[in-house]
Amino acid sequence: MTPEFKFKFLLLLFFLQGERVSSRTVGTIGISG
Repeated sequence: MTPEFKFKFLLLLFFLQGERVSSRTVGTIGISG
């Protein structure tokens, strides 16, 4: 497992978590698209 793959995997998990609490995450961090 390369560091790059690990980073992408963690980023994917974070994104999926953001989907569940999208109102909080998007409102707080301000991510669009």
